[in-house]
Amino acid sequence: MITTSKSSANRLSISRLLGFVLCACAPAYAANQAPVMTIYEDLAGANELLAGHYEQAAMILLRTRGGNTIEAKILRTNNLCVARTLAGQLTLAQAACDNAVHQAARTQNYGDWFMRYASSQAQREYLSRALTNRSIMRALAGDAAGAAKDKARAAKLDPQI
Repeated sequence: MITTSKSSANRLSISRLLGFVLCACAPAYAANQAPVMTIYEDLAGANELLAGHYEQAAMILLRTRGGNTIEAKILRTNNLCVARTLAGQLTLAQAACDNAVHQAARTQNYGDWFMRYASSQAQREYLSRALTNRSIMRALAGDAAGAAKDKARAAKLDPQI
C-alpha cells in the first residue's frame, strides 16, 4: 500500500507512506495493522529509496549536507532511518532512527526560523512519524517492548498514524 500526502509543514515537501507487512513486527502490531514507514520524497536519495535501492539511498543521504535547518535535519535523518531499516542494517538503523527522533523532539523545545512558525500539529507529526519509523525498526530488531512503546507514543501525538 502506497499513500501520498502533503507534509505537515504545508510546504512543497511530500510524504510517501510505504506500507508493507513484516512478520517480524507481529508482536508490536496487530494483525489488521500493517506497519507503515514514512519517507520524504523531495530529498536527495528519495528516488533510490522508492526504487528499493536502500544502501545507495543511505550513502546519498550521508553525503548530502544541504540545508542545516532543523526541518532539513528531521527529514534527512528520517529518510536515513528508513533506508538503513529496509536495507537490514539494524545496528546502523538504530542510530539513525534515534537521531531522527531526537531531531524531531527538538522542535518541542526550540527551533530555527521554520520551526518557530510551524504549527504545533506539524511538530507533532514530525515526531510521531519518526517514532513510528523507529518502532518498526525496533520490531525488526526483536525489541517488541521498545517497538510498542514508540508506537503508543506516536499514536498519542497523532492518532491518524
